[in-house]
Amino acid sequence: MRRFAILLSMALAACICGESFAATPELTHQGAVRHQLVRPRPFKTLYDQTGNPSGTGVPSQNFEDEFDIYDDMLADDFAVSEGTRWKLSEIDIEGTYFDGTGPAHSLNIAIYRNKHGLPGELVAKYDEIQYADDQFGSFVVRLPEALKLKPGRYWMSVQANQDFSVEGEWGWLTATIQIDKPAVFQNPGDGFSTGCVTWAPMRSCISDFEEGDLLFALRGREVTPQGPDKD
Repeated sequence: MRRFAILLSMALAACICGESFAATPELTHQGAVRHQLVRPRPFKTLYDQTGNPSGTGVPSQNFEDEFDIYDDMLADDFAVSEGTRWKLSEIDIEGTYFDGTGPAHSLNIAIYRNKHGLPGELVAKYDEIQYADDQFGSFVVRLPEALKLKPGRYWMSVQANQDFSVEGEWGWLTATIQIDKPAVFQNPGDGFSTGCVTWAPMRSCISDFEEGDLLFALRGREVTPQGPDKD
């Protein structure tokens, strides 16, 4: 709690000087309001984890060089059921810009295989991918081509490329419940003083959370090994 008090005092000082956000990145942001996303085209919903919003965002951001020690990442898991395969085409992420800042320049998205309950081998990576958004921090991303995923458990990480000194901070919105594995967090430079320099459960890194996951949905086509795509 002491660190949050320090950050709050720095934020007040920044406001006095004419800035609209804190002098250094913050670890959480509360009071986010959900807005309706406009999707470029319809796809079948393969996985939906957008229920039970908490109204709190946690940063997952690639900051400018001056704030490299705050660079952090969040990831959450999902599963492709036995007997099916996916062609993943669209990723929807519910997020928030802290105190009305933004927008993000682009996003970094990575898909990993599961390894002992944490992100493991990299399956696909999309650096500086563009997005459609609601202007408040929620994104719809169309992949350049459909990503084929076999049955199994995977992890997805989403990170905003955004300069704190100009565009402020972005956070991935959290849920009030946990589905399957707990969401994970890492901050290699340990700028937030959590000690989580490699992947660890978010709730063990950020004391504000007892449980809860991240809000996202995956869309595309479901394919059976013996048959054509299901619409």
